[in-house]
This record gives sequence, C-alpha cells and structure tokens, in this order.
Amino acid sequence: MSGAARPPLPMRAAAAAYRFRESLFALPALLVVAGIAVAEAAGAVDRAVGARVVPVTLTMSSSTATWLLSTVAGTTITTAGVVFSLTVVSLQLASSQFSPRVMRSFIRDRLSQVVIGHRWAPAAADATAGNRALNGHRTAGAA
Repeated sequence: MSGAARPPLPMRAAAAAYRFRESLFALPALLVVAGIAVAEAAGAVDRAVGARVVPVTLTMSSSTATWLLSTVAGTTITTAGVVFSLTVVSLQLASSQFSPRVMRSFIRDRLSQVVIGHRWAPAAADATAGNRALNGHRTAGAA
C-alpha cells in the first residue's frame, strides 16, 4: 500500500497546464508558430500578386532574397543565443548571491517570456520559413 493517495486526474491535468503556462516555453513557442504563420501568409500573398510589382516594396532576384533571409535568420539566432546566454549567466550569479527564487521569478515573468518569444524566435522562424517558400518557388519555376 502506498502512503499517499494520488490526486485525481483533473487536478493533475490542471497542475500540468499551470506548469506549462508558467514555463519559459509556452508563450515563445506560440509566438514561433505565429511567425511561421506570418511567413506562410506572406508567401500566399506573394503567389496571389504574381509577377506584378507592388509599390513601396523591394524588388530583388530570388538569390538575393535567399541571401537576405539566410542572413536575417542566422543573425537572429546568433543574437538570441548570446542574449539568452548572458541572461542565464547573470541570473545564475544573482540566484547564487540572493535566492534561487530569482530564477523562478524570471522564468514565470510574462514580460521576459514576451521579450524572448516576440523579439527573437518568430523573426528567425519567419525568415527560415520564408526562405523555404522561396526555394520551393524557385524550384517550381525552374521546372
């Protein structure tokens, strides 16, 4: 016989949902999905417009667009990695001097989740998905 009874399934599910919502993963992951959706919507608009030149937009070859999107994606991922690493190191130092609750409060803070999820991840996902769509468009056009 076990010493403690397990909580009912709805309570465990609610606790798991709360932990997921308060984690540093949930909101940035949703924003990455939104970045991919924006890239797909931009590709759909591009296919709908066709070869017409839209005023006040950039006109460039497909190789230039591939280079630009690859540069944006690589730079965004690199910058996000450096910023996130520096943030974790500073939080580790703060939690060793003050309290481990510093790290927990940072991870649960909605503003930090929005900054991580809004500034870095969707931009890289958007550039990568746009680059994929561009390469698919180039391959379809060449055939």
